[in-house]
Amino acid sequence: MASRGKPYLSQVYIPTQKLICRGTQFHQASATLDADRWLDEFMTDDVEMQYANSPVIKGSEVRQMFKTVLGQLDIMTHEVRYFDYVAPRIYQAATIRYLIKGDNHDTDRITIPGFAVFSVREDDGRIKCYRAETFLDPSAVFQRIAEKSSQP
Repeated sequence: MASRGKPYLSQVYIPTQKLICRGTQFHQASATLDADRWLDEFMTDDVEMQYANSPVIKGSEVRQMFKTVLGQLDIMTHEVRYFDYVAPRIYQAATIRYLIKGDNHDTDRITIPGFAVFSVREDDGRIKCYRAETFLDPSAVFQRIAEKSSQP
């Protein structure tokens, strides 16, 4: 099946090394906390996202959500534990570490496990995510953001 005249990756052979490299770049870009750079490089304009138990959001809603959340962080890193590729999806388990703005680097990091499914396709010559499904419990992160925002 094609979308907008572009083949899904299930129709194209992708070397494992290319997927590993692209995945590394994906997480390096997210770690910059620059939502625009990250989304422009790695997600389609019409990306759909299922984040934890939240309703599915699309396109500009995804961008706004990441700008809001990433703007509250000093650090967000992903340690990929494993991944698999069954076209057109990447399945990935990771340990995610967060530091909320103003928190102590040595004592206040929040670490949670997560699992994600990224549906990908070629878009403008790059592998991009058109649907992301993330399975995690970010409540500790959002609780800490709320605590920080209520402080004078």
